[in-house]
Amino acid sequence: MSGIIGLISVSAATPGAGEVQSTQLRSVSNSTTRVTGITPASGKRIRVIACQIHNNGSTETQGQVYFGEGAAITTTPLNAIIQGICQTDINADFGTSWPDGGGPVGDVDEVVSFKTDVNISSDFYVLIQWREE
Repeated sequence: MSGIIGLISVSAATPGAGEVQSTQLRSVSNSTTRVTGITPASGKRIRVIACQIHNNGSTETQGQVYFGEGAAITTTPLNAIIQGICQTDINADFGTSWPDGGGPVGDVDEVVSFKTDVNISSDFYVLIQWREE
């Protein structure tokens, strides 16, 4: 697209990056069990653009979203994408975003996982926007 200010790039900040994808993930019946949320295509890696966690229950919990299949962020802190406390009131949210090309990036073929630190009475959700590179 061109205009008064010239050519405006509408592609990803990282050469070879795919289109932005948005995925909503939901916990399993025991939300303290690690769940694989996103698996990249073979030979690709995931770069996160934004991530929001949502507690639909009445129990305060610490939500964790991270790269890999480790038990928790505490065992592999360098793999952290987001970690935050979702308060005890219903519909508690926590989230953040990064400039395109500036967010956390996993290793090639590394999955995105999520879990809570205590089992909650209702579903725990993760909303994540990401690209494959």
